[in-house]
Amino acid sequence: MKKGFSYVDVSISVGIFLVALIIAFVLIKPAIKQENISTILLPVVRYGFENATFWTIYRHPIFLSSSYNSQATYEIEVPFNYNSKNVNLTDINMDYIPFSYESGTSQRPTFNVSILALIISSSKTTYYLLYSDDYNYEYQTSIFQSDVSYTLYTYNFGVREEIKGISTDKFKKLSSYEDLKKQFKFPSNNDFSISLYDTLNRNLILSYSYATPAKDKAVYSLQYTSFILYENSTRMPVLVAINVW
Repeated sequence: MKKGFSYVDVSISVGIFLVALIIAFVLIKPAIKQENISTILLPVVRYGFENATFWTIYRHPIFLSSSYNSQATYEIEVPFNYNSKNVNLTDINMDYIPFSYESGTSQRPTFNVSILALIISSSKTTYYLLYSDDYNYEYQTSIFQSDVSYTLYTYNFGVREEIKGISTDKFKKLSSYEDLKKQFKFPSNNDFSISLYDTLNRNLILSYSYATPAKDKAVYSLQYTSFILYENSTRMPVLVAINVW
């Protein structure tokens, strides 16, 4: 009799275990899918967004000094040959200044920049030469090479900086929603949105959103700090908010 009861007990226990296993599978399986949305799709959108909107400016500090107080045009030989359309010049305040540009040749892989500057004796005046493959700068008022100063002066270059950030122009020109999904390799049956906010007051700056989640749809979010990079190489911190569902 005891053996009979033991057999029944085992059968009941196995049955309860199988029922519990089925219930657990039914409940847990959707959770695994939802987990994939947050752990896989959020990084997918972030990578695609940054790849589509980031751009780079190379900034070369130039330190110019003279033996005398003088306002004149100073010619500087730059030891690399950039395309003139991708070059601009700013002062230490990142304001654009007039300059002239002379391209190099295959025999002379350098170019000359002429700056109209006011130099104070025994001090260095700082300028920044900007270069980017991603942007065509519009020339400021140019100066004539014939104005080049014969005053004794020296110059040297600082360490080149590589500055990256979000281009608002690229953001505004993002592809249509379905095309961007394909570009990001994002699942067609899921959706996303991307927004930029200022970090001080959380005011919306730019947004890319072409779908609205249903009320019963779980929405997963990623927020992180990045930078908008402007043409003069200054940057503004922004909060990037990515939603997927």
